[in-house]
Amino acid sequence: MVECMSSDGGLCCLSPCCGLTQALYSAQEAFYDKLDQITLASVMTLKPGMVRLLSELNESA
Repeated sequence: MVECMSSDGGLCCLSPCCGLTQALYSAQEAFYDKLDQITLASVMTLKPGMVRLLSELNESA
């Protein structure tokens, strides 16, 4: 997402005193936590058009 979140820590000169990094890590964790609550089956149930679209993608692959 941003340089300071790269695996090597990036080269941002603001990293030592930036308050945004922790907020971004928290937001990323909340995003993944929310995704953990969702399954492909539930999305397909809520959005029936997904079945058709995924079938079309599978056929064209």
